[in-house]
Amino acid sequence: MSDAPSLELIFRQQQRVLTEIGSMRADMGVMVAILQRLDGTLAGLVNEVRAMHSRHDRLTRRVEALEPEILAPPDDEELKREMTPEKARDRGRLLQAWAVTLGLFGYTSVAEQAERQAERWHTYAIELAQTKPDGAAE
Repeated sequence: MSDAPSLELIFRQQQRVLTEIGSMRADMGVMVAILQRLDGTLAGLVNEVRAMHSRHDRLTRRVEALEPEILAPPDDEELKREMTPEKARDRGRLLQAWAVTLGLFGYTSVAEQAERQAERWHTYAIELAQTKPDGAAE
């Protein structure tokens, strides 16, 4: 009978096992929380990429719609009739800002066109200021 474990020994071993199980449960709770956070972050990133793609598509459509109108050269006779030096300068500034924005979004060819047109509009504004000193349209 002396070889049989005592009840006190069994009780201590059971307490140790229960403590270890409790520790493992706490660790698993932390790991599950970390996984849920990472999963939420990943889902958030997917939504963010979708939103950015949608925004990029909208910008592309707007650029394509505005391209013929904004890139109209200053030698367009209809534009010349209504143009003042201030309007020509404003159009040149708009084209410069537009060129920078398009360049940032990767539309380099359209950005280069817009930059060339901006230079033409600035030159035209100077010519207009010399021919129309009062700044009024004819």
